[in-house]
Amino acid sequence: KAWTGDLTVQAFYNTFNKQYPTGAFDTIPGDPEGRNLDQRAFAEVRYEPRLGDIGRLYARAYLDQYRYDGFYPYAESDEYPAYTLHDQWRGTWVGVEPRAVFDLGTLFQVTLGAEARRHLSATLTGEELIAGENEATYLTETPIQTVLSAYGVGELKLGRALMVSVGGRYDYFTLAEVGGTFNPRLA
Repeated sequence: KAWTGDLTVQAFYNTFNKQYPTGAFDTIPGDPEGRNLDQRAFAEVRYEPRLGDIGRLYARAYLDQYRYDGFYPYAESDEYPAYTLHDQWRGTWVGVEPRAVFDLGTLFQVTLGAEARRHLSATLTGEELIAGENEATYLTETPIQTVLSAYGVGELKLGRALMVSVGGRYDYFTLAEVGGTFNPRLA
């Protein structure tokens, strides 16, 4: 993470490799093949200047990446040979999000924002492996989409111990089965 004035640049990478010693999902207990690997990386640029005395702008652009591999070994039975299910997810997406927070007096604050996110790649696969070889593919999807969002929140401070927050967010997903959704907020 590095910053100067109102500009911040940050990046992050994490990897997590976990074995399932307990036989999760009815897999073979203690089998070292039973594991998952999660990897996440992102980079972000933020610009957060004051807007005079009325508020502040929060603007960011980002790049995210996620990778997942899950291996689930199953024992041989009367009906099936020993096999391993391999689930895999790969995704890379970019986005921008401008948000402005306005102080309307000392008791009322309004936040208005928008977000645009685009998947550059997205792949879901599931395979049945026997002796390390792909015997069957049971899942192949590429759910690449764009998400366009707008939101607003008003917060009224009613003393030091009470605040009322009212708002909503509208998200539009380009996946045909999803479309748009509005989510209100009251707290």
